Order: sequence, then structure tokens, then C-alpha cells
Amino acid sequence: MRPGAWSELADVIYIDNPVGVGFSYGDNYVTSMRTLADELVNFMDQLVTLFPEYSVPLGSKIYLAGESFGGKYLSLFGRKMIVF
Repeated sequence: MRPGAWSELADVIYIDNPVGVGFSYGDNYVTSMRTLADELVNFMDQLVTLFPEYSVPLGSKIYLAGESFGGKYLSLFGRKMIVF
């Protein structure tokens, strides 16, 4: 652990997305940014279903961060999470 790490502020979840980047593997079936954002929302829904301790109370802060291609779809994901 180093001082100033994100993990001092919050729980951190790393997601390799879309399939085929980073350490992820599998068949890539995402054909649009909207589909990619929908899949991330689905992932978050399943995450809190399996691990309810990661549910975010209404009014809490959520920090979304991405790099490279993540900057393209992260805003769509954030908007879909607000509506969700």
C-alpha cells in the first residue's frame, strides 16, 4: 500500500472491458458503445446481487475512472448508472 492510493478512499473494482483487452478473454459480442455501457450496468447489477455489501446507499459518491478506450464509453456507463 502506498499513501494516497484509491483504496484509502473507497473499494476499488477493476474491470477489463471490452472482452479481449487486458487480461480478459472470451468471445467479443459488443457491437456498440451503448451495448458496452449496458453490459457494464448488468455487471454492476449482478455484483450487488451477489455481494450486497457493495450496494451504494443513495446519495453516496461513486468514482468512475478509465484509461485509453475507457474514456469513450465511461460517460455512457455513468449516465446509464444514474438512470438505473
